[in-house]
Amino acid sequence: MEDEAAVFASALRLLARRDHSCHELERKLRSKGTPSGVIASVLERLAGLGYLDDRRFAERWAESAVAGMRCVGPRLRLELVRRGISEQIVSEVTAELLAVHEESDILTELLNRRFPDYSASRATQKETRRIIHYLQRRGFSIQAIMQALRATEGS
Repeated sequence: MEDEAAVFASALRLLARRDHSCHELERKLRSKGTPSGVIASVLERLAGLGYLDDRRFAERWAESAVAGMRCVGPRLRLELVRRGISEQIVSEVTAELLAVHEESDILTELLNRRFPDYSASRATQKETRRIIHYLQRRGFSIQAIMQALRATEGS
């Protein structure tokens, strides 16, 4: 039982730094050589106390990613799944975000912030391709990208 108390304290220290998904916390505890039974017990206790909540983690992480313009759309879904969030929660969280944030608005803001001098009429093909690839890696659809780049035509 003392071993479980030490693992619980270690898990609390990790959660004090930042929110984690159950999967992330389990992986970190497992990497320290913690037995599976102890991990399961600690995770259950933390969830029961409200310290560990995958939905809350997904909402916060996704909102931060969108606000920071790190990723949207399919890339956002991929990142959440990679962090161990269930498909159901991922679908719900991304749907809620889409209701609040429009992809085109995020894309326009990112384009203006990251490439303020870009003008479709003056840019070389190489520069345009580089920008398109940058935006695609963040999860923007090609249709939204092309529409946003065409909107810079007059710039």
